[in-house]
Amino acid sequence: MKKKVAFIIIVLVLTGLVIYTSLNDEATYEGASGYIGPWINRYFFSSRLSKEEVLAVVGFGAKAVGHVLLFALTGLFSYLLLNEFFDDKKKAFWILLAYGLVLASLGETIQIFSAGRHPTFRDVVINYSSYLFPALVRRLYCAFNPRS
Repeated sequence: MKKKVAFIIIVLVLTGLVIYTSLNDEATYEGASGYIGPWINRYFFSSRLSKEEVLAVVGFGAKAVGHVLLFALTGLFSYLLLNEFFDDKKKAFWILLAYGLVLASLGETIQIFSAGRHPTFRDVVINYSSYLFPALVRRLYCAFNPRS
């Protein structure tokens, strides 16, 4: 029971982070008014990066952390949660597929209402792929290792 509660809390927190980061406007990440880029430049590069280089670093970080890592962690814990609740693993996997698609699409749809943000289909694909990756790895592992 404790494991189920922990998974529920983790999935809710990660889902909340996906929605929260989708609501942030462009100024949070880029440009002179943003705080992440200048902070990274100051503390990691001793303020030696040009504005274009800072934007590239922040852009890569946003894709790597926001689109890949955050969705992969959400997918992993969603998979673990659903496997705790359902004995039928196929049903759990179909629910995982549906929830991942809704979350990936929602994260981009919210950006329509965020200043300076623009949703893209490419980001939905990256989000969804990242979300499903841990579950697919686990399913493949179990398929080739029947004892697990």
